[in-house]
Amino acid sequence: MPADAFIQCRVTPEMKTLVRALAEREQITESALVKQLLQVVLRTAALQGFPKLDDLDRPNRDARLYVRLEPEDRQLLSGRATQRGMPSATYVSLLLRSHLRGVAPLPKEELLALKHSITELPKHLIRLGESRPILDIASYGRAGPGRRDRLSAADTELISRTVRRAPEVMVKVLTHGGQDLKSVQRHLAYLNRKGELDIETDEGERVAGTGVEKELLEDWDLDLEEDRRRVDLGPLKDRSPPKLVHKILFSMPAGTPPNKVLHAVKDFAREEFALQHRYAMVLHTDEPHPHVHIVVKAVSEQGVRLNIRKATLRGWRREFARHLRAQGVEANATERAVRGSRLVAKRDGIYRAQQRGESHHTRMRAEAVAQELLKGDLRIERGKARLLETRKEVERGWHAVGDMLMEQGHVKLAHQVWRFAAEMPPPKTERELIAEHLRPRVRHARTRDSGAQTPLSQ
Repeated sequence: MPADAFIQCRVTPEMKTLVRALAEREQITESALVKQLLQVVLRTAALQGFPKLDDLDRPNRDARLYVRLEPEDRQLLSGRATQRGMPSATYVSLLLRSHLRGVAPLPKEELLALKHSITELPKHLIRLGESRPILDIASYGRAGPGRRDRLSAADTELISRTVRRAPEVMVKVLTHGGQDLKSVQRHLAYLNRKGELDIETDEGERVAGTGVEKELLEDWDLDLEEDRRRVDLGPLKDRSPPKLVHKILFSMPAGTPPNKVLHAVKDFAREEFALQHRYAMVLHTDEPHPHVHIVVKAVSEQGVRLNIRKATLRGWRREFARHLRAQGVEANATERAVRGSRLVAKRDGIYRAQQRGESHHTRMRAEAVAQELLKGDLRIERGKARLLETRKEVERGWHAVGDMLMEQGHVKLAHQVWRFAAEMPPPKTERELIAEHLRPRVRHARTRDSGAQTPLSQ
């Protein structure tokens, strides 16, 4: 029988040390030693009348659980169970199973019907996996049934922070690496500066020194995850292997107290990952902007893989900003278009190279724009029209928000909103921003060349 099943458990540091020492003495791996110990225990149990595997796999259908319900809850339960054509007890069992196991809380036939109805909807009516922007300004300026005509207290606070230009949080997923043990170990060594900085774990421990990265990976059983991934991939050799860890960066602008950034990230990680995904973090203060690196184990202790999407990052930014405000740090989390920001999002590698002044991508684009400027013909990018349309929607939304604030008695904030909308810089593509930066140099070069070519008067 192939050995393709896995057993994982947590043990004390002392027990882990004993297992490692015994495995080294026997000159075998820790996993092989644990397997041998399990075999001995199971053989001993079999001699004492251990039940057969068939008996272990068979669920006990006679086990019963009794609960008391309020009359109103019992009535609701009976109505919903009747709608689904099943007894109340069966419906309760289904709901409990869905909660404990994280499966769909619908009967199989009803779930299939729902999925079929979703596939029949026009694509422009539904966007699965997308969430609403944190500050959906454009929705306030739209006419029709989707228009929003009332601002909650939370909306007002968010708008106030935005027009005051409160510092914006940054949450970034570093996409390079993380697929194998060696790259993960190298990343951890980079984070703790080869033992100079402390790594703080999800259990609150602070570890430092050379070689702690390897101990951390062993504690997370990432070697088992790598073996399991190899088994799961099977014959699909060409498929890119899934990540063992996710590398996430939390950052704030220069001047933010580093210790408060660290505390906010710790509170965020505790709420988001604790008792599910193992994680470790390091605070870096060697750059003007304080930032915290988190390494999160991709597969949880329950065997669920963490998938990070745009909506996930949007929610993480919002929560990070909330935890910073709880630390007394003014922080905000909105989209660039809402603020009229003209910064263009970059991949992590390009961004870091650009910060060092070594970006080949940026240099090539700048050279291409410079050549077009010298010829007097700057090519318009295809995304310009969409950029202008988005700006119009945002401006309409801000003006509508100002009107609603006036109606709700927030006169001062309404005027701040209108001034904020009026002061937003005109939208420009990346090529236009590069051209804006290069035009003085090109003009100077043309003046210099024309002066050199002018004949001297006799």
